[in-house]
Amino acid sequence: MFSSKVLTADSESGTKKEKEELVSRIRVDTETSLSELRQGRSQGKPLDSTEVTSALRKLGEAIGFIMMTGLKLSEKFRLGNELSAKVFQEGNLLDDMAAFCLKRRKKLPAITPTEKAIWSFYMNATMFCPDVSRKISASKDLLTYGRDALDAIRIPYIEGKADVSYLYLYPFA
Repeated sequence: MFSSKVLTADSESGTKKEKEELVSRIRVDTETSLSELRQGRSQGKPLDSTEVTSALRKLGEAIGFIMMTGLKLSEKFRLGNELSAKVFQEGNLLDDMAAFCLKRRKKLPAITPTEKAIWSFYMNATMFCPDVSRKISASKDLLTYGRDALDAIRIPYIEGKADVSYLYLYPFA
């Protein structure tokens, strides 16, 4: 969906129009992902359904992509806060995401794609939005779960105990 190349809309060859197009694309991607999330949830689909997990993953990527742009730092944080705040205002979505993770706490070290998508969103959104950070920080259990989940991913990789399929599924470990 997104390339890892830093896009420089404000470089010598960049123009104001290119910057506006870049910001517009990020906004559209975020709105599309939010719309897919709303639709899936309104149809009663659980967070771990393919459609909802895919929308969560795309949402986290879209918000995280902001840091890869050539926007000025102040513009990145303004845009990131604006888009993350929209997710924060999505009713009980953040609470449902936290409950989903905590429900699976005893199943660690196995990490589902949904949990990975949720934590990707959390990590990207907390860079920009203090409300999301406060919401996550308010739950001691969620912070402990996050630490345990990251340890479950990191420790087998570091100790060389991870098998090939584990490394394939979780290349970020």
